[in-house]
Amino acid sequence: MEPNIEDYSIGWICALQEEYEAGCRMLDEEFDGPEINGMNDDNTYVYGRIGLHNLVIGCLPRYGLSQATNVAKDMVRSFSHLRFALMVGIGGGAPSPEHDIRLGDVVVSVPRGANGGVYQYDLGKSLGVDRFQHSGHQNSPPSLLLGAVSELQRRHNDPRKPDMIAENLVRMQDMPTFGMPQSDSLYRSEYLHCGGADCSNCDPAALINRRARINIRQVTVHYGTIASGNTVMKNAAVRDKYAGDPNLKIMCFEMEAAGLMNHFPCLVIRGICDYSDSHKNDEWHAYATLTAAAYARALLHVVKPTRVTLMPSWAETLDKTLNQIKEQVSSVSGATDQINKHNQSQNRLQVLNWITPLEYNAQQSDFFERSCPGTGLWFLKSEEYQTWLSTAGQTLYCPGNHGVGKTILASIIINDLSLRSMDDKNIGLAYIYCSYLQPREQKPADHMASLLKQLASRSSCLPTPVIELYNRHKTEKTRATLQEILETLSCVSKKFSRIFIVIDALDEYPITDGGRSKFISALLALHSQTSVNLLVTSRNYPVIKQRMEGSRTLEIHANDRDLRRYLQERIVYGESKILQRPDFQKSVAEGVINSVNGVFLLAKLQLDSLLDKKLPRDVRQALESLPSGSEAYDRAYEDAMTRINSQGQSSVQFARRILSWIVFAKRDLSPRELQHAVSVRHGDQDITQEDLSDIEDILSACAGLVTVEEHRNVVGLIHKTTQEYFQRTYMQWFPDANSNLIDTCITYLSFKAFEDGPCGTRIAFETRIKNYPLCVYAANYWGKHTYKNSYSIGQVVNFLKSIKKTSSAFQVVEATEIQSWREFGPQYNATDMPGLHLAAYFGIHEVIPKLVEVGSVDLVDWRGRTALWWASRNGHERTVALLLDHKANSCIGDSESLSPLWLATYTGHMSIAEILVERGHAKDIYFRLSTLCLAAERGYLSLAKLLIDTNPTIIYIHYRYRRPLLLATQQGHSKVVKLLLKKGAYTELKDGDSRTALSLAAESGHQEIVKLLLFHGANVKTRDSRGRIPLWYAIKNEHEAVARMLLGAGMKDGSQVQDEVKTTLALASDHEHSNRQPNLQYEPWFEDEELWSRRPIELNKLTDDPAVKRSSYYPEDTLDTLTSFVQVVSAPYQGSRKDAYYGAFPGLIDGALRPEGLSCGRSDFFQSAYEENNSMNDWICDKSPDGWFTMMYGY
Repeated sequence: MEPNIEDYSIGWICALQEEYEAGCRMLDEEFDGPEINGMNDDNTYVYGRIGLHNLVIGCLPRYGLSQATNVAKDMVRSFSHLRFALMVGIGGGAPSPEHDIRLGDVVVSVPRGANGGVYQYDLGKSLGVDRFQHSGHQNSPPSLLLGAVSELQRRHNDPRKPDMIAENLVRMQDMPTFGMPQSDSLYRSEYLHCGGADCSNCDPAALINRRARINIRQVTVHYGTIASGNTVMKNAAVRDKYAGDPNLKIMCFEMEAAGLMNHFPCLVIRGICDYSDSHKNDEWHAYATLTAAAYARALLHVVKPTRVTLMPSWAETLDKTLNQIKEQVSSVSGATDQINKHNQSQNRLQVLNWITPLEYNAQQSDFFERSCPGTGLWFLKSEEYQTWLSTAGQTLYCPGNHGVGKTILASIIINDLSLRSMDDKNIGLAYIYCSYLQPREQKPADHMASLLKQLASRSSCLPTPVIELYNRHKTEKTRATLQEILETLSCVSKKFSRIFIVIDALDEYPITDGGRSKFISALLALHSQTSVNLLVTSRNYPVIKQRMEGSRTLEIHANDRDLRRYLQERIVYGESKILQRPDFQKSVAEGVINSVNGVFLLAKLQLDSLLDKKLPRDVRQALESLPSGSEAYDRAYEDAMTRINSQGQSSVQFARRILSWIVFAKRDLSPRELQHAVSVRHGDQDITQEDLSDIEDILSACAGLVTVEEHRNVVGLIHKTTQEYFQRTYMQWFPDANSNLIDTCITYLSFKAFEDGPCGTRIAFETRIKNYPLCVYAANYWGKHTYKNSYSIGQVVNFLKSIKKTSSAFQVVEATEIQSWREFGPQYNATDMPGLHLAAYFGIHEVIPKLVEVGSVDLVDWRGRTALWWASRNGHERTVALLLDHKANSCIGDSESLSPLWLATYTGHMSIAEILVERGHAKDIYFRLSTLCLAAERGYLSLAKLLIDTNPTIIYIHYRYRRPLLLATQQGHSKVVKLLLKKGAYTELKDGDSRTALSLAAESGHQEIVKLLLFHGANVKTRDSRGRIPLWYAIKNEHEAVARMLLGAGMKDGSQVQDEVKTTLALASDHEHSNRQPNLQYEPWFEDEELWSRRPIELNKLTDDPAVKRSSYYPEDTLDTLTSFVQVVSAPYQGSRKDAYYGAFPGLIDGALRPEGLSCGRSDFFQSAYEENNSMNDWICDKSPDGWFTMMYGY
C-alpha cells in the first residue's frame, strides 16, 4: 500500500550520483510517491521504505553549503511531516595518532565537548595576519538519533551480534564499481602529489607505514566531529592542524553538512574516500558511498518508528531554530550558554548512566507496536482508570489470568500516560517491565534506580539530590544502596506536580532472596512518602493481592471488541485465502471468541491452528472442536505440536531440535547462537555461514510457538505458559533433549578452530567468538546439562583429555566470569587448562577417576588453582570427596592465597567446608579474612565450632581489626557470639574506631548479644576513639531496651543513671533524637540476684585461689598459661621503672587478657614492651610458652 504524504518522516540527502544510487539500493521497497504541491520545488525524489520507516531520498544538483540548504528547504515545503534528515555520502579523512582513519571507514557526526558534531572551519572573522577567529559550531543531532547511534555502536562492537553493516553491503554486490579497492595509500603531510590521475608517479618512499589492521567487522566506524566548508580540503598541513587540535579533533572534511545542521534536525554520515590531501582521486568514491549508505540503513533499523512519530515535524523545528539563530547571532552570551548547555548534557548523561544501565524504552516500543490499533480503550475509558488519573496518590491493582494481554495493555497505558505528560515536564512518568526470563537483571535496588533515572531524566537539569547521590559515590566508584535510592526518589518526587508509575507483570519478579517482597515494600514505602500514582499488573497471586490490599482494583481481560479487532487484523493481513472469505471471517471470529474466554494468547493459538487449513470443511470442523476451559492451553499446544508432527520427517526433527534448545537452554539464546546450535551435527569439525539455517525458517518451523524478542535480541517461546507446558510434557515431545544438547556443545567445542588452544590476544579471542558465537554458551553450560541427565561418558572423557580444547573452552568461561566482576585482560594470556579442572568446575564426578589416571590430582592452572579449588568454590560436594579420596592437597592456595576451605565458606557451601575440616584439611590460607572470621560474619555456627575444635588458636587470628567476635556481633549472629565467648573470645577487643563488641551490639539493637556480652563481663563504660560509650549508640539509634540493660549493668544508683544519660545525650547533641529525653529508669540487668552474682568476675581481681579461678568463664588452660607466663616474665623486672606500669600479677593478667585502650590486638603493656625495650621484647617472645604471646598479639 502506497503511503500518504504525511507518512513520510525521514529525509535522506545526497550530493553525488554514486551516493544517490547507493541510497536507493538500501530501500526495502520503492514507491511511486505522492503528488507534490510545492510549485517551487525542483528536486527529484525517490520514495521508499526501510524497515517500518517511510523516507524521501533527494540529491543535490552540485556541491556546496547553500545547495544543501536549498534542497532541504524545498523538502520542508513539500514534506512538512519530516522529522529529521540523514546527510549520507563521502568525505575526506583526517587520520591522526589518536584516530586510525582509513579509506572505506565511516565517520558519524557525534557531539564531542563543545562541538555539536559538525564544525564549519571557514566561518568566522579575520583578526589580522595569520589570525582568524572561528564561529562555526553547529547544532547537535536530535537526541533520538544520538541514542540510536550509541545503540548501533554497541551492537557493532559486540562480536556476538550480527554485522548489520556488512549485511547491507551485499545489496550492491551485483555492481562491481562499488567493490572495495585494494590500494590504501597515505602519504606524509609534506609530500605533494606529483601529477596524474592517480599516484603512480608519486614516490613510494613517502608513504606512511601503518600496522595491518585486524578487523572484527568489515567496516570500521568512527564517531566525532566532521569539518564542513565551502571548498574541498586538499591541504594535508591544514588537515593535520584541525585533526590535532585537542578542542576539535576533526575526523573528516566535507562540503554540505554545515548548510543543514543549524537549520534542520540532521545527522551526517560520511564514508572516507580520500585523505583530504593533494593525492585525491576517485578510486574509493563508490565504495565509500556504499559504506556510508550501509551504515545509514543499519541505523534506521535501530530507530523505533513510534519514537520518530513523537518528534516534532521538520517544519515546526525549522521555525523554532530560525528564531533561535536570530537571537544567538545578536548575543555572544547566547553562544556561550549553548556550549555550557552541551557540557551539562554530557555530564547529565554520565550521571544517568551511573544510576543504572536499565532502560525499558525499547521494550515499551516493542510491546506497543505489537498492540492492535484501537484495542485497550475499554480500560482507558473505565471509571477506575479515570479516577486513578485524576486523583493524586492512588494505587490501581490490575490482576488478570495468564494470556489475557496484561503486558500489551500495560504498553497501551504507558503510551496514554506519555501522551498526556509530553508537554508538561511537571508530570513524571516511569515504568518497569518485569520478566521471568531476566532474573539476574531484577533486583530491588536496580529497579528503584530505574524509576529514579526515568524521573530525573524528565528535566534538562538533573535534580540536586541526584547529583549529591552521584558525588557521594563517584570517587570510590560504589553503587547506591536501596535505602539511598528510596530517599533520593522521595526528594525528586516532590519536584513534580503528579507522578505516574506503572509496574507490569509483578508476578514474574523473582522471589529469590525475598526479591519480590523487598521490591513491593520499596514501592509501597515510596507511595506512603509521596503522592505518586502506582499502577500494578499481575497474575491473580494471593500473596501479591494481600500486599496490595487497600488499592482500587480493576481486573484485566480481553473483551470481545478487542479480540474481534485482533482476529480481523490477523485474518486480513494473513495468507489464508479461505479465512479471508467474508462468510468465514465472521464465523472464525465468533468461534474463537466464544472458546477463549477473554484470553488473547488462546485466540492467537487457536487462529494459528486454523491458518493451515486448505479446505472449507476442515475449517468448519476445526471451529466445532476448538478447546475451551481449563484444558484449553494444553489442547492448543498439543494442536501446535500435532501440526509440527504432520510435516515431513526432516522438518519434524528440525522443529523439535529448535524447541529442545529453547526450552532446555540454561539461558536465552540470540538468533545467531540458535542458528549455529540447530545446524550442528554429531561429528562435524567446522561450520560455515552456508551451513546455517535461516532465522525465518527457524521461526516458521515451530507453528507459531517461537518468536524473536527484538528489544533483547533473543529467541524465545511466545508465552510463559508455553514454557510451563513443555516442562511438564517434555518426555512426550523430546525425551533426549539434554543428551542432544550435550552432544552439540561438545561437538562445537571440538571444532578444528579450537584445537590450537587459547587465543593469545584479545583481537584473536573476539574474532573466534564472532566466528563461532555458540562457543560462549557451549563452554559455559555444557557441563550443567550433565547434571541428572544421561550422556556419553566416553565422549566427555575424550574431550576432557584434549588439553588444547579444554583450554580453549575454559578461556571462554574465564572471560565470561571476569567480564561480570573484573576488567578484561589477564585471561587472554591464559595457559593450558587441564580437563580435570573443567570437570571439577562443573562437578562431573563420574569422570574424575579416569582423568586422575592420566595426570596429577594437584595440577595447577595459570593462576595457581587446583581441581579441588574449583570444586570447592562451585559447591560440588561429591567431586570434592572424590578428589580428597585421590589425595588432593587442600593446602594449595591460588595466586591470591585463597584456599579451598576459605572459598567453600565464602560461597556458602557449608557441607564442603565441613568435609574439608573433618578430613583434616583445615589449614587456613586466607585472604584478608580468616575462615573463622568469614564463618562468624556469615553466621555459620556448625563450621565455626568445627574450626575452633580443630584449632583453638584460630579464634585469635584477625586482619585489620576484623575479629570473629566483632564480625558476628555486627551481623547479629547471637549463637556464634555465644560460641566464641564460651571458647574464650575477649569482650574488650576493638575495631578500627576503637568500638567494642558491646558498642556494636548496642548500635544495632541486638538485645540477645548485649545480654551475652554483659554476662561475660563486657565493660559498659569503655569509650571508643570519639569518647562514646555503648549507651550512646543505644540512645542514638533509639534502642531503649538495650539502653535499659546497659544502665542496669553499669550502675545501681538512680542518680548515677540520670547523670550518665545526661552525659551521653550531651555527646549525642548533634543527633536528631538528642532532644527527646528517653525515660530510662534503673532496672537490674538480671532480676535473679544469684545469677547476677555469677557473672565472670573481672580478671584484675583474680588471686591465686584455685576456687576463684575455676569460677571464671575463661578457659582454665588459658589462665594456667597466663599464670606461668606472668610468673616467668615479671621475675627479671622486679623493681624496674616499669613496675608502676604493669604492676603485680593480677594487673599483668588484666593487661594481658582484658586491656583498656586495646589497639590492633596488643595491650598497652605488651606494646610498651615492644616499643620501648627491644631486649625485653626478645626475651618475652623467647620465654612465651608455646608461642602463645606471638600467636595472640602478632609480635
